[in-house]
Amino acid sequence: RIATDAAREEGRPSVLLLGRYRHLSPDMGPLRRNHPDLNLEYRTVHAAKGLEADYVVLLGICAGRYGFPTEIIDDPLVDLVLAAPEEHPNAEERRLFYVALTRARRRTYLLEEKQARSAFVEELLLAGGRIDTFGLRNPDEQHCPECRKGRLVPRTSEGGRAFYGCSNYPYCEQTQSSCPKCRRGLPTRDGDTTRCPVCGQQFASCPRCDGWLQRKQGSHGLFLGCSNWPTCEFTRATRRRLRIRPRR
Repeated sequence: RIATDAAREEGRPSVLLLGRYRHLSPDMGPLRRNHPDLNLEYRTVHAAKGLEADYVVLLGICAGRYGFPTEIIDDPLVDLVLAAPEEHPNAEERRLFYVALTRARRRTYLLEEKQARSAFVEELLLAGGRIDTFGLRNPDEQHCPECRKGRLVPRTSEGGRAFYGCSNYPYCEQTQSSCPKCRRGLPTRDGDTTRCPVCGQQFASCPRCDGWLQRKQGSHGLFLGCSNWPTCEFTRATRRRLRIRPRR
């Protein structure tokens, strides 16, 4: 797309590839050989402050520990010498993202991971404006029922248990259990029922929200509770098996 657009202009346009981390740098040799009419360069976003290019491509835009915004928590000792916490979540990452978006003279491209969408991409899509979307979105993605801006993405606990958590973590701590049958999929609404997209197992849908009912253990025994708890507190008693004792 960039090469086609640049062919309409005179000169050798510059293309700045930007990444949140150094390890996102692609192999520049083949890229430069395949596109000799473009002046290609890779920089981290931190190193791009003050620079400009005709086109900018942001790489590795996703949620997660090494995503953008990053989920790497700062050292608590550093927080002691900083000012009071800022009002907006990911304030420093947000400023860095703004730096990346404003380096292009003509156009900026974002390459995102649709399986773990960045909260920043969600905000851009919700805001609208001059944004063109290429490619397909994953139809099984679900919005976080708590913050409504993040998406539920697959995660693994320290004990190895698979679950789904909000892409805006740690600012949103909403979690949902994975399918109890295959332990991998996230059950999604399919008409009047809820179905796991991985194994096809069906579950009863919550009548109050878009969640599904899962077995839970309470102080009075087993019951059915909404997967969107504590946002939705709907519960239902489980059906007890009727036991018949034969007369002697």
